[in-house]
Amino acid sequence: MAPFHVLHIEPDEATATFMRKALEESGHRLTHAATAIEGLQAAGRERPDVILLELDLPDLDGLETIRR
Repeated sequence: MAPFHVLHIEPDEATATFMRKALEESGHRLTHAATAIEGLQAAGRERPDVILLELDLPDLDGLETIRR
């Protein structure tokens, strides 16, 4: 399987660190954003293959983030 570029939108630093380690050890590239706004900006700028999104974000509801 070819490596993916994953955007992980996650406010919890411990979860973000765990996911970074797991994905990078599997050969994937990870970009992290702590808020929905940062994630939307990163998605537009970096065009990831996959987005992992926490639904309980500090600035926008996860479903609203998906809509945008």
